[in-house]
Amino acid sequence: MLPDAQPSNDAPLLAVRDLRTHVFTRRGVVKAVNGVSFQVRAGETLGLVGESGSGKTMTCLSILRLLPRGARIVSGEIWLQGTNLATVSEAAMERVRGKQIGMVLQNALAALDPVFTIGTQVGEPLVIHHHMSWRAALRRVVELLRMVKVVAPELRLHSYPHELSGGMRQRVSSAAAIGCAPALLIADEPTTALDVTTQRQYLDLLMELQQTTGMAIMCATIWRCSMAVCSWNMGRVSRCSASRVIPTRRRSCSPSPNSASPASACRALRVSPQTSDVSRLAVPSIPAVTRPSTCAGRASPRRC
Repeated sequence: MLPDAQPSNDAPLLAVRDLRTHVFTRRGVVKAVNGVSFQVRAGETLGLVGESGSGKTMTCLSILRLLPRGARIVSGEIWLQGTNLATVSEAAMERVRGKQIGMVLQNALAALDPVFTIGTQVGEPLVIHHHMSWRAALRRVVELLRMVKVVAPELRLHSYPHELSGGMRQRVSSAAAIGCAPALLIADEPTTALDVTTQRQYLDLLMELQQTTGMAIMCATIWRCSMAVCSWNMGRVSRCSASRVIPTRRRSCSPSPNSASPASACRALRVSPQTSDVSRLAVPSIPAVTRPSTCAGRASPRRC
């Protein structure tokens, strides 16, 4: 167990308490995360939703302490299975990243190294954390790629990220994140670069992986955008606004269509939160625009 451990039988898997992350620039201090608190229990799915710039990504990066230059955690606690990640050393955090907490970044093309093959990048965490040989790690990589439904995993093992489609790269990122069987998977807007059909397939894949491995998932997504797509996958939803988190609500339909809850976004699109049937989604039609005809009597309307 890592330093500062405080074991508890009823403690949640992850507990973030009054987390504050500030970015120090020449023009002043930006309070990117300002007093965020929430909990994630083992095996559950938490949705962290909010508009762009609300602090979702900085919250996710603060949990793993992968902050950009000039940013640092100024106060707060991040408890993972009885260990305060905000105070442990960098060497201890390296043992947490990938092994206890996996993360799927927003842009899979930027997250994957273009000069290394898929097999090398997915297998590296297995070699580092599980001390596998590269031969055994590559065999495990084939199993992981097959688990995330990558076609012909034996061939993709030797492919480079630019040779894959966007949805395939996102699946590879997921394979690398779950390779060491982490207790928590953080997905930072994993469907932003995907089309609607691929979004649905990818989110169903995450839920299938959760049922298979029993890991908890914290999914950050844009408020009232991807929320309508992935609402049926989230057990609890916390709204992130102005670098703060509004108290968590259970996912349920709200009687008011203007209510600021994830279910109201689903209601506006005629999606039932209790079902994943995409046929229930109804998009209102757009009336046609009729332009006055100025080409009457001409042989070729294209020249008008």
